[in-house]
Amino acid sequence: LRKDFMPHDLNDRLVGLLALNDKTDLNMKPVMMRVITDLYTSKIGHSPDEASQFAEIAGRLIEHVDEDTLAIVAGKLARYAEPPAAVLTLLLRHGDGAARAVLEFWPGIERQHLAAAAAHGPAREAEAVARRADLDADLVALLARRSEPNIGRALVENPQVKLDEAQRRAEIQRGRSDEGLARALLAQELDAHEAAPLFIYADADMRAAILNATRSADQGRIGQFDDQPLSPALMDLERAALGRDWSRFAYWLGRCLSLSIADVRRTMADPTGQTLAVALAAAGAPSSMATRIFLCREPAISHSFAIVSGLSALVDSLTQEEAGALVDAMFGASRATPRTGGGHVPLHDPIAASTPSRPQHGQVHVRPLRGGEGGATRIAQNED
Repeated sequence: LRKDFMPHDLNDRLVGLLALNDKTDLNMKPVMMRVITDLYTSKIGHSPDEASQFAEIAGRLIEHVDEDTLAIVAGKLARYAEPPAAVLTLLLRHGDGAARAVLEFWPGIERQHLAAAAAHGPAREAEAVARRADLDADLVALLARRSEPNIGRALVENPQVKLDEAQRRAEIQRGRSDEGLARALLAQELDAHEAAPLFIYADADMRAAILNATRSADQGRIGQFDDQPLSPALMDLERAALGRDWSRFAYWLGRCLSLSIADVRRTMADPTGQTLAVALAAAGAPSSMATRIFLCREPAISHSFAIVSGLSALVDSLTQEEAGALVDAMFGASRATPRTGGGHVPLHDPIAASTPSRPQHGQVHVRPLRGGEGGATRIAQNED
């Protein structure tokens, strides 16, 4: 180690570490890597000889240092005012946390490395690129084509990135099934129509705006007070709720609306009950039926007259078409065409096998919605 690169006492310490590393089973190379990095970044204005010496020492140590240490070192060097290109290139090739730090923070990185990581690199490396402050439109386009939600979230949260309309719509669709991405999008002040697919994750104000935007001319079900006779499917739905058989309830709700079992669980997991209220309205449930169902839900809902009344009023405020449009916005990509006739229920279906035979098993009085054939065919996990 040359003494013109570092103070005499520090040079002596590093020489001592090298000697100790050779004489014992202790690996002192990670300590040495951190020490020489801190020393190098503590000074601005290195001579060519100093830069060359640092690159030589660091290059010898990199292959013998753990990933966590390399990630720390890469973060410091990439943010340094005079980043050592040779060392950062080595760290980039090393991968993992070190590569991510280089991709996110090194201003002088070659664009080809950014483009490669953005287009087909590991998701966490592409996410690091998405956090850069100097992204151009072409790099944003490459990143926006990726389907991983963490990449989209990094783009949405990057204050230097402005997604175009098509890119924003694509991220909103991905956000329907990813809470982190959804909340990042909702923080961007979306209008109510854009935010409708993210209703489950929206706060109270945004939910109110979405519902107002969903109601046709803000009229909703004004003047429609008479409950119609319940269809067989709605009777089965209510019977399951009154028996607090939430697995069977989830099955019938999915069957009515052609929701996947994952979407049914998300609907029922909303602690406010509002998403379930919208789903009940979309299934054609009258507010009186909704009241009976919510009185059977968890105590946080069923023990509050104000909450149950509010949820029933929400059901009453939406036409079936309006509620169906909102459900379609939230879950459209995973929905299938509802069964509107007396379809056969396969014997291998575990719910069907335990249900008494009915001549009109699938008669559901709901508006057909878009998607392929078939409905929810798996049992929901018990919600109790």
